[in-house]
Amino acid sequence: MPDRDVKRRILAATVSILRETDEPSQITVRQIAERASVSIGSINYNFGSKDALVAEAVWQMIGISAADWYTPDTNPDIEPVTRLRTMFKEGIRLGLTYEKNMRIGLLHVFETGNMQAKTLILPLLREIVGAERRDIELRMLAFQLVASVELAFLNFAQLSEFLGVDPSSEGTIDTIVDIAVDNLVRDYLKE
Repeated sequence: MPDRDVKRRILAATVSILRETDEPSQITVRQIAERASVSIGSINYNFGSKDALVAEAVWQMIGISAADWYTPDTNPDIEPVTRLRTMFKEGIRLGLTYEKNMRIGLLHVFETGNMQAKTLILPLLREIVGAERRDIELRMLAFQLVASVELAFLNFAQLSEFLGVDPSSEGTIDTIVDIAVDNLVRDYLKE
């Protein structure tokens, strides 16, 4: 059974290295093990692989940064659609801040099918679509929203070329998110 302290140290060491490097894909298991003061084998034992560890460290690092604004279901004074928009806009900005790390995290999500980001927005989407909608509709909506943003992020150059604008520019992020959210939730709002 994995040791929680060892796992915590490995994760903290990986986050530390990620914050220091300009090229996260070149981080080695040996670097991580030395920083965490653990054996190389304990990385695979606790995380399964270096890729899984780095992806978990990326999401932890991004999660810590997102804690300042990620409150999808805790502010009833703001309309749920506005909270959804804010969550995606801030998430994209955060992703651009940690662009190379985010790429690693997103590619791991696509490879493993980790649905965590989609499930994080389920309570917020439930507020938007109402209790009478089936769970499968809600989950499909979450999948469409998150997958479209993730795919756009991984293909930023192509998105820029296709749209004819720089998607990372200040107003463009807001416009893209507003259009995506409107297109996917508008039918739920009419009822």
